Amino acid sequence: MNIFSAVSPILNAKTASVRLEISANPNNAEEMAVIIKPVVGPVPNNAPETLVQLVSALALPIKVIGHPTIIESEVVAAIQQQSGHRQSWAEQVAQIEANLQNAQPKAQASKPAKKAEPATTTEPAPNVAGEKEPVNAEADDNFSLEL
Repeated sequence: MNIFSAVSPILNAKTASVRLEISANPNNAEEMAVIIKPVVGPVPNNAPETLVQLVSALALPIKVIGHPTIIESEVVAAIQQQSGHRQSWAEQVAQIEANLQNAQPKAQASKPAKKAEPATTTEPAPNVAGEKEPVNAEADDNFSLEL
């Protein structure tokens, strides 16, 4: 199996892409490091802690260090070892997000409609999108998982 076939199962609605970083191992000139960094989508500010933790787990990079002649097979093995967990996490994220979306229209429907009042300010409205920035594994390499 090649690396692209191995990465395919960890791509999903929440992890739509990954970044592949290849570098020399600073501790051993004969080895290299391969880091696969999942890029995950945003998490709403009002997201339950479970959703935040699952998305953070999906953002954890996979890091493998080894000799260039065998590194690809080691990377494939590391991805395969992680893919089952990551698929489960992605399914849980999708379920939680679906539940949140289903609950939102019901909550809005139960609130009485407010009368529109004229605006009294000329300042722009604050951003009320309610979303956090995407979790970025590049921002903190301390989340590396060495296998």
